[in-house]
Order: sequence, then structure tokens, then C-alpha cells
Amino acid sequence: MIGVLGGIFDPIHFGHIKPAITLKKELGLKEVRLIPCSVPPHRLMPEAESLHRWNMVSIISGQNGIVADPRELEREGISYSYDTIFSLHKEIDETICYILGADALQTFESWYKYEDILTLCNLIVTSRPGSHPDLIKSLSPAMQSRVTSDPKDLQASQHGKILLYDADYLDISSSAIRAAIKKGEHPKYVFPGAVWKYIKTNHLYEA
Repeated sequence: MIGVLGGIFDPIHFGHIKPAITLKKELGLKEVRLIPCSVPPHRLMPEAESLHRWNMVSIISGQNGIVADPRELEREGISYSYDTIFSLHKEIDETICYILGADALQTFESWYKYEDILTLCNLIVTSRPGSHPDLIKSLSPAMQSRVTSDPKDLQASQHGKILLYDADYLDISSSAIRAAIKKGEHPKYVFPGAVWKYIKTNHLYEA
């Protein structure tokens, strides 16, 4: 069973890294793949070029079971999660668990081929403790029927389950980091030192 975490990673920070490490450890995932998005379908284009975002994600690859995966950057067109999961499904003989936040789950039914995604993988939704009832109410009945709070259900089913998982919430946002750097500030304790060094060396996000 592997985890897959897609994102803009503009830049990558501990709000991405810590949940990935925690989920790998607590759910017994063999690895967690971080997949930087090339052309996001639901938001503006990233500020940093693809190569820089890939290099920053690569800095932490190989640590704590995290693996950087470039497939969306290598694929032309919009980076649909369905295409990514489908390609993984053809390559890997493992149960795939796609990791997303509570906000993303609330818009999941507007995603490209969202029903087909659930035929290929399970979802792990990281949410704040105590938020499960409200989150479930926001879903359609069909989605609600898939929800579980028992991690063992992921082992028993290769696809179609939605695990709501209480996660330690780190109040870190990439946009806030970029804004701070534009002001000439040094955002501390939000990403590994090697990522900050890369940002400074390449003058990323400066005004």
C-alpha cells in the first residue's frame, strides 16, 4: 500500500512533509510519493517554474520513505489526478491511497472523472480533530457511503474507501511563505534548511 500526495509545492513546506511522514508511519504505507503538479486544473499557475518546484521536492526525496515522482511534470496538458492515478495503477501492483485535505474532499465531486478515481484507489483525507461530522454532511450520499474511520478498511479494499484521518494541523501556507519572502523576510521553521538555501540561491519568490 502506497500513499500519493499531489500538489503545487510552491514551495514545499512542513505542512506537506509532516503529514506524509506521519501517514506512512501510522498507516503502514510502504512509501509516500510526492507528485508536483504541472498545470493545475482548479487554480492559477504556480509562481516558481516546474524545474525549481521539482528540485525543491527532490531535496527531501529518499528521506523517511518519501519519494519524488515527476510524472505530472513530464506529461503535457492539464495535470488531472485521474490521469496520474491511472498511470500509477498500471505500473504498481500495490493498493494506492490518494492523500488530500478536507477542503479538497469538499470539491472532489467536481474533479475530472472523480468516480473513476474511486475505482482505482482509496482516499485518505487529513482533517482537523472533531471536524468529521461536518465534513461528512458536506458530501453526497454516495460519497458518504464510502467513508470510514478505520484504517483497516484500506487494507481490506483496493479502492473506493474514504478514510477520514485526524492529522496534526500545521498552520503553514505556501502563499504566506511567498509573501514573506517578497518582503525580504526569512520564514523560519516552515521548511527544511536545504529548501530555504535553494530558494535563496535561485532568488525565488523575491519582489
